[in-house]
Amino acid sequence: MKRATKTISTLLITVLMTVALIAGCATPAAQTTAPTTQATAAPTVAPTVAPTEDPIKWSGTVTVAPYMFSPVDESANVIKPLLEAKLLEYGYKVDLQNVYLENDTAKYREILNTRIVSGDAPDIFEPKGGSYMKDYYAQGVIASWEKSRFEELCPNITKYVTNGGVDGRLKDYVDMFWDFAMIDGKMVTVPGFAEAGTALPKVLLYRGDWLKKLGVTDLPTKVEDVVALMYRFAKEDPDGNGKDDTYGFSTSMIRAIFAAYYGYTTFPNPSGTSGIEFYNFDGKMTCGDTLATNKQALEVLRKCYADGVIDPEFVAQNGENSTGYWALSQPFINGKIGASCHAGIGHYYPPGVTGPETAGSCAKEYFAVNGNYDYVYAPWPVGPEGNFGGWTLGPACGIGENAVYNAKMDTPKLEAILSMMDIFSGDDDLAMLGTYGIEGTHWEYSPTSAKPAAVFKKDMTNEVLNTAGVMAYRGFYGGPGPLNEHLVRVNYYNSPLNDYILTWQAKPGYKGGYNRDLYESTASTSKLSPELIAYRDETFIKMIRGEMSIDEYDNYVAEYNKRGGETLTKEAQEWLDAKK
Repeated sequence: MKRATKTISTLLITVLMTVALIAGCATPAAQTTAPTTQATAAPTVAPTVAPTEDPIKWSGTVTVAPYMFSPVDESANVIKPLLEAKLLEYGYKVDLQNVYLENDTAKYREILNTRIVSGDAPDIFEPKGGSYMKDYYAQGVIASWEKSRFEELCPNITKYVTNGGVDGRLKDYVDMFWDFAMIDGKMVTVPGFAEAGTALPKVLLYRGDWLKKLGVTDLPTKVEDVVALMYRFAKEDPDGNGKDDTYGFSTSMIRAIFAAYYGYTTFPNPSGTSGIEFYNFDGKMTCGDTLATNKQALEVLRKCYADGVIDPEFVAQNGENSTGYWALSQPFINGKIGASCHAGIGHYYPPGVTGPETAGSCAKEYFAVNGNYDYVYAPWPVGPEGNFGGWTLGPACGIGENAVYNAKMDTPKLEAILSMMDIFSGDDDLAMLGTYGIEGTHWEYSPTSAKPAAVFKKDMTNEVLNTAGVMAYRGFYGGPGPLNEHLVRVNYYNSPLNDYILTWQAKPGYKGGYNRDLYESTASTSKLSPELIAYRDETFIKMIRGEMSIDEYDNYVAEYNKRGGETLTKEAQEWLDAKK
């Protein structure tokens, strides 16, 4: 099987992932307190775009309705006059007006739609999802423009996107950035980068105390060697209590076994919320739930289950999590299983990464139960064809907090807005001002970070910041933020936790993952997927438990296709063909 090299994101267009995948990393608002120790702040970076002395290029009012936690207090708005004064230096005399719509997505959309009908919609607003953006476009509500004109108006943004962002880290996603921004061959929004989306959301963990007890010093990489270690976890009394009460793994590790045999399915799926994966093999879309290689994974898992290596409760309602915060794996933390990939490094980082007393939520729970942080990040099991990872990667961009533009605007105004957005991309000081506010008042460079990383000062909550005008014009200068290299570096890449995660995932065998080849829902997705997922899970569970012969796999595939798999695969192929 040879998979096509162009591999891009998600089955369902998602709300921008930057704020959700890993703690304290995605938006500036995620960090609201500054460390207490002192260090020299990084120097202010000079603007990369020189202000102009030309006459006024455009003058007017721009209304913006971004995602807000509280209304702006115009009497205390210290950001608006500074932004306007800076833009005036570039020849734009703009009056920025924030339009507060409640941040609850449903309420935001309800109020926005009312304003659209009444003809009072803001100049710039959020679509709150890809399907809604398409609906607005079909209704003639949002503006569109030629990509070639955008490249003329926005050379800084264009360069940032085509270069793949900071240091070219996202160069493999460039086509996807433009694709997400366009409908019917025209741009309707500006690509919104989501660096966190490309970080693998899970990490494989082993109990370090069990490894020591068994004398394991070199972590296995081949799937057969990983399985052999799981047998040792189950059979050689790694906790030393003299009882036969341990297992190798449970729910989460099953997916890593499938991945070693190319089966990036969403099984097991105890919560019932995951989708169906499709893969582009030399231009032919194939459903992950019906891959022939799944049979190999099922045979390995069936033997493990029969031999008591898999925790028999792997089919529990919430998988490894029985109570409390979803990322907690009680069987792993409590010493029932020796391996887990239920959560990410962002949940299991030890003290010393972001502060001497700070640790990830799961790390804290592990310490509370075991009195140590003696767990080990491990490489993923690699299959016979070199496949590994376990989880699909999220999209490197998305539609949610991206800005769209009122179709009632005249062309000069729309082009002026795009031109001013490009200024933010090239002017580091302006990008920092709009996103973080005033240095020393609202934010500072972290005194504990080895690299310049911006953090909000103590008591600078989202509500306090929005009240003062910080982040009150996000849609105006990009969606959801300026595509400015300095800003993204100090906001994301230089964050101690993000740097820690990216450093680990750069190690051979630690990232893996798979970029989805179908990143939009097709016509029948919502109708057919629930039954197909339920049927797949029921069948795979029976095969693993020995209640159904794995020789029945071909019959399962036929029935799966009959129930709707063939339809979804056909729609996926049509979607791919339309992209060529």
